[in-house]
Amino acid sequence: MEWEVTMSSNEVPRQDISNFSKLILTQAHNIHTTILGREIDLEYGQWLDHYKPKLSEETAEFLKRVRGKSFKEFVETKKKREIFTETLRGLFSSGELLMIPTTPGQAPQSYEVDDTFLLNQRRLYAIAEVAGLAQLTLPVVNVNGAPMGVSLLALPGEDRLLFDAAARWFM
Repeated sequence: MEWEVTMSSNEVPRQDISNFSKLILTQAHNIHTTILGREIDLEYGQWLDHYKPKLSEETAEFLKRVRGKSFKEFVETKKKREIFTETLRGLFSSGELLMIPTTPGQAPQSYEVDDTFLLNQRRLYAIAEVAGLAQLTLPVVNVNGAPMGVSLLALPGEDRLLFDAAARWFM
């Protein structure tokens, strides 16, 4: 992956986590989508159904996909979130960071972004949100002349660690 090649030449001390797989990313995304869909229904569902606002095709398709999850599915997903959170937080200790790419590749060359890129990007940002991790994103990597972000993740309450690491490694 382009990001790994670029980061291998960086002076950031690192230890790779081999079991951080696409399965984990997909699980984070699925949990995030189910919980988000239920929250959208609870907060805005009646309003959306009553007023039927004009939405972009992309937004309308997204809402169609995430809304309508059953209460049972929501409860089951909250249990999955607890397990996911414990597992992910177990990958690193207090005082350590998890560094991931912010996007699945370099910035697209045009405004047209394919669905695979968007899905993989949502998988990446879902990690911190689902597990309740602190996250700081920095646009500090260039891949083939295009910008790409690095996200630093830390355990809850360790926000200062993120800023200290960013200042030390990337500023």
